[in-house]
Amino acid sequence: MKRTTAFCLALSLCAALTGCGRGSTTPTESAAISHPAQETKPESPQAQLLPEQVIFDSDGIRITVKGMEEATMAGTRIRLLVENATQKNIVLSGDLFVVNGVTMPGYLYAEAAAGTKTNDAIELYGDSLEAAGIVEIQTIRGYDIRIVDTDTYETLTQVPLELETAYNQGPAFVPMEAGVELYNTEGITVIAQVISEEFYGKTARLLVKNELERDIIVEAEHISVNGYTVDAWLYDTVCAGTLRYCQLDLFETGLAENGIDQIETITFTLNLLDAETYETIARSEVLTVEVMG
Repeated sequence: MKRTTAFCLALSLCAALTGCGRGSTTPTESAAISHPAQETKPESPQAQLLPEQVIFDSDGIRITVKGMEEATMAGTRIRLLVENATQKNIVLSGDLFVVNGVTMPGYLYAEAAAGTKTNDAIELYGDSLEAAGIVEIQTIRGYDIRIVDTDTYETLTQVPLELETAYNQGPAFVPMEAGVELYNTEGITVIAQVISEEFYGKTARLLVKNELERDIIVEAEHISVNGYTVDAWLYDTVCAGTLRYCQLDLFETGLAENGIDQIETITFTLNLLDAETYETIARSEVLTVEVMG
């Protein structure tokens, strides 16, 4: 028993010595392995399309655009670095953008506590880009982008956002204008396009062209389907000199309550407001969308 134990100890000692000897006789082996953190990564194509640039630097707050991430089905991301050297907790927020001359919803909510920095992004939704026929993003403009004190909810300042990418060939977008013109007056045109299914019900897409020199709000009122008043919603901002693919949302609850399986007609009126003063610019007569098939 003692011999067996001694023999095992001897084997263990030899193995340990062999391992130490291997490490000491090949000192250059580990030095030949490069550390990943020291490797220089090539600049991504998206960084070249939208180079890094400071878009705001005032009163201790600095905002830098870091690049554009490749478009996917979910959409496109404009990466931002927000540096907050103040003693206030802040958020940079916005939910409306003009991309290639088309007003569309987006998402920006970047929080930065006092004395910190944060990486975040502007999210441009894939379905909105697709609806507008936008394949290559050329220009991005923010609407009402602001910095807010999250403790007092006070707006500290508005942030101008005007970006231009390296895409400079081809049309800015391929406008999808097919449909039935419902309304055309005072520089505002409304075209009914398609009815589509959504998880919450159905939606009627309206193309709104705003040729005025002021931002407008398009509001639908007195909405009915097949002669029944239903739960529905349309309240969208369309920036000056742009167009927007708006959605008149028809909620499933309202359709089901009235036994509506097939939409035949949609009627409503439009209230057009100045987006700054909320004063009414114009009101339409009753508009009717006839749904074919």
